[in-house]
Parts: sequence; C-alpha cells; structure tokens
Amino acid sequence: KVSIELLTTDYVAELRAEVTVWWESLHSKPSVNDGPIRIITQGQELTTEFDEKTLGEIGFKDMQMVYISVGASRQKKRGDANDTPSVLPPPPRECLPTLLLLLPNYFEQLFKLMQTLSAMKTQVKGGHHIPHTKAQVLSRRVWDILTLLPTSPTLLDGFQKLDCESKLQHLLDPASPQKLMYSLYIVESLNRNSNLHKKTVIGDEENTNESPWSEMFVQNGGLRHLFDIFMSGVLQVPGGSEWQQDCLACLLKLLCQLGMTHTTDDSATNKNKRKRCTKSDKMVIPKLSQPMVQLMNIETVIPRLTSILYEASMPRDPNHYKTGFWGRAQVVQYAMALIVSWAYTVSGVREALYAEEQFHTWLRRLVLEEPEPCVRREVCMALYRLAAPPHAPSMLTHLLGLLDKAEVMRPAKQEGLHLQAVPEDGKEPYGPACRDYFWLLCRLVDSLTADDISKEVVDLENLASRVYRSILQREYLETRHNTVEDDGLIGLLNLMSNILKHNPSFKTGKEGQALLNEVFEFLFALPDPSNRHFPKCKSQAARSSAYDLLVELVKGARQNYKQLHEKLLAQHKPGPHSPYPWDYWPHEDGRSDCGYVGLTNLGATCYMASCMQHLYMMPQARA
Repeated sequence: KVSIELLTTDYVAELRAEVTVWWESLHSKPSVNDGPIRIITQGQELTTEFDEKTLGEIGFKDMQMVYISVGASRQKKRGDANDTPSVLPPPPRECLPTLLLLLPNYFEQLFKLMQTLSAMKTQVKGGHHIPHTKAQVLSRRVWDILTLLPTSPTLLDGFQKLDCESKLQHLLDPASPQKLMYSLYIVESLNRNSNLHKKTVIGDEENTNESPWSEMFVQNGGLRHLFDIFMSGVLQVPGGSEWQQDCLACLLKLLCQLGMTHTTDDSATNKNKRKRCTKSDKMVIPKLSQPMVQLMNIETVIPRLTSILYEASMPRDPNHYKTGFWGRAQVVQYAMALIVSWAYTVSGVREALYAEEQFHTWLRRLVLEEPEPCVRREVCMALYRLAAPPHAPSMLTHLLGLLDKAEVMRPAKQEGLHLQAVPEDGKEPYGPACRDYFWLLCRLVDSLTADDISKEVVDLENLASRVYRSILQREYLETRHNTVEDDGLIGLLNLMSNILKHNPSFKTGKEGQALLNEVFEFLFALPDPSNRHFPKCKSQAARSSAYDLLVELVKGARQNYKQLHEKLLAQHKPGPHSPYPWDYWPHEDGRSDCGYVGLTNLGATCYMASCMQHLYMMPQARA
C-alpha cells in the first residue's frame, strides 16, 4: 500500500507510470506469471483508452483508492486493434524535432531566418522605408521557438570550458544580434548559477579550491571581449532593428553584473532584515571591480555612454508597433547604473559627463520630453543616485535650467475618462510630463546642506521668488469633475515647500505672507458666476501639496502663523458675514440674519424641508 500525490490536471498515463515504477521497485526480478498491470478504481478498469484524459476529467477524488492487478485484461474488441499513442514506443532520439533543430545546420538556419525577417522593410508615403511589422512579429515567433529548445550543447560546453580568447570570438560574435543575444543569455545563466553556488559555499563555510565560473570567465578575457563589443558601437547602427536595442540592453546588463563588486556579508543577514525601509537607511551603490576599472577610460567611455543615452532620447514614432522584449527603459537603466557605479569608484566621472556637448540635450529629452513614463522614471532615479549629497548642487544647476520648460507643460488629456468605472490609480498616461522632473528637483533641493546654502551655490532667495511668481501665474487647469492632476502645479507647490524648509528670508517677508493668502485661496475659494474655475487646487494630490505648503509657511514664522490662524477663525465664524452662508444643519434657537423666518421642522424628518429652509432664508435665492 502506498500513497501517490498527483494533480487533477495530470494524465492517467502519468498515474500508470507512477504505479508501474512503484510495482517494479517491489519486485526486483520479473516473474514468469507477471503480466500487464491493470488499474482498477471504483469498480472500473482504467485501460489505455483513458491515458490521454486527466484525472479531473474522469472524476478522481482526493484519497481515492486504486487497486492493482497483474494479469491479462479483457479481450480486445474489433475497434481496439489500433493502440493509443500513449502506449506506442517512443520515436528514436535522433528523430525528435527539438533535437533535430539543435543540429548545427538547422540551428544556424533559425538565426538566419530571424535576421532576414528583422531586416525586411516596407515603403510608406514619401518614399521612406520602415520595418515590416508582420516580419518583425514573425522574427519574434522564431525566437519563441528557439527558447522552447534545450540550450545548445555546443555553445553551453564552449562557455563552460573556456581556455582561450580566440574561442570567445566564435561564441560571442556581434555579426548577428540574435545569436549574440542568445549567447549573452547563456552567459547570464551561468553567472547566476555561479553566484548562487558561491553564496551557498560561503553560507555553509566550506573550503573549496574551485573558483566560480564568473571569475574564470573574467580571467579568460570574457569581460574584456564584452567590453570591446560595447565600445565598438556595432549595436548602435543608425536605423537598426529592435534586436540591436534588445542586445545592447542585455550587454549592458551583463557588464553591470560582471563588472561590479558584490558584497557577500549582507547575504547572511538578508534573511533577518526587516522589509520596511526607514529614513536612516543609506543608499547602497555597488562599485566597479578592479578588472572593470582598468577597462574604463574616461576619455573614451564617457562619449560612448553619452551617445547611447542620446540615441535613446531620440523621438520615436508613436505609431510604430513595438515587438522587442526590452525597451529603451532598460537601455537607460543599465547605462545609467554603469555611470553611477563608476562615479562612486573613480573621481572625475561626473564632471566629464556634465561637460559632454550632448548632455543637456539628452537630459532635457529623457527627463521632460520622453513620452514613456518608465523611461523618465528610470533616468530620474539614476540621476538622483548620481547626484546624492554632496554632489547635489552641480546637478541642481543643470536641472534648474529646465524649469522654464517644465512650468509651461500641461497635463495630458485623457479621452473617455468619464466612461471608466474605476480609473487606474498611479498609472501615468503616455506623453511628455514633468512629474518625475519635479520629484528629482525636490529631492535635490531637500538634500542641500547648510554649507551649500552658505556658499550660495544655489540662490534660494531668487529661486523662491521665481517659484512664487510661477505659482501665481499658473493657469486653472484642474476641472471640477473627472479632473486630471496638474503635475506642474503640484510640482511647484512641492518645490516651494522644500525651499522653505531651509528657512530663507522670503518666508517671513511680504512675499511669504502674500503666498500664504494665495495658497489659502487655492484651497478654500468658492466658485461664483464670475469665477467658475475656483479653487485652483481640486485634485487630492494638489490639495495635499497645498496643505503641506501652508504648514511650511507657518513653521518658525510667528506672523504667518497669526495670519493663518485669523483666516481659519474667520472662516468658521458664524454670522451674517460668514463666507459660507449654508449650514449643514439649521439652528433651532436662532433666527435668520436677513429677517426671514423659514420653515419649522428643521429637516428632522425631511432633508428636502431643510434645503427649502436654507433657500428661504437666503436673500439671493428669494430675489
């Protein structure tokens, strides 16, 4: 008696195989009387006709009893002459389709087919040629077939037994982007397994002389060969296919994995580390390894990385059908990750990057003009790591040069938003936006130290006055119903809050008091026939930012606090001059300020009666 665990989606043939293996393990020597194994359950024999059905289809239950009988089953009927496919002998191994495609001739044909399909173009109006959409899709389908096959034993064995650099020229050939990306995936898989083995050895405190595969790959010139492909620019051919972009992203990812130092002391405490991040947690940025530092030359590598970011920032046709696995977001992510780690390893990298002629162009395009939100998010996150204290002032100077362009950006119109039952929260629409720009700008302003302010690296007084004027001149873009968040207004309010945290003299001056009055009106101004667009802050995010700004305006400013306190008291003071003549509940013992009596039930039994009473006591409604 034995228990066998199977899923309801498993086939009867799998049950038969499990039972057969168990039965053969009990009887090491076959007997003359042994016959075929019969499976009987609930008074019915499961013959080979049921092998292609699942256990759920034939009604198998949990802990169902199955009886085994050895011997010949019932006589076959006339229609049972043809055996089911599950009991037929397997085909010869050399005839399996998956193994046939791994033969060198057929394997190369798959890559040639992908390259031919990806190179096909079609002519459009004006005589321009664009990639053929259907051919691009078919090229990816061939790649899907390739991923279903076992890993090529020739390439896998070649990477596992590296002995010379000449072998790498054949294994990592940049002539075919598809074949190069296939090889890069093998390298990434071997490197991942090598790191897992290394962590296991360290965790078990075992001593072994066997070096990890990643170290062997670097020692045999693998890292240098990948770096040479990166510096050659073969994957940056103008007008290239999406395969080159995918391959470039994969190459940059491998350079980051193989060229950075990975601390192993954190792995032991990683399991016990709390998932919640606190403000005191420091940003951990890995540094480049010594072999990678020797390859990285500022005069040659910075222009190459700049050209990659510049090409990634080039405007794209929004109607172009995207078929790639990776996107420009991944190219930007790994290119910036390489720059950030390099900047924290070697001095002078930031200055060389900022001095590049194309730096301002790709900075403007990727931070503000980029239509894909994921690309903007990646570059802003990387720039924040690059400009972390004490390097914030230099980056802040470049970003403030884009403030004029960010101020005039308007929120994207979302057609048909009123038709959506539940809008997708947190999902940014496609198109240029300034949300990530203001997020980065606010973080850098907040990270300024007292020394930066005393040295007047950034003039906070002029910046506060400039942002103040921009807030006042901002149009009323948020609507009352189905509104879209005004990222420009929210960003300006947040930026002003971060500026006031450093307590500039603007805060306690006349402009600061005027700003407090304006922000109060942004929140509580009531619409009227002449100003139907009031208040300016209607979305939840905009109102939250305005409240935060009010709090910063009264911190450490006695006069501002007194002014805001008086406004709040006047707002909630009952009487004829109250800014809000409509009460939630009429007063039982009170009388209308305008001299009218009104109804008597006070809405206790009917809300409509309460509304009528309010209307009756308002002179404007009686006119």
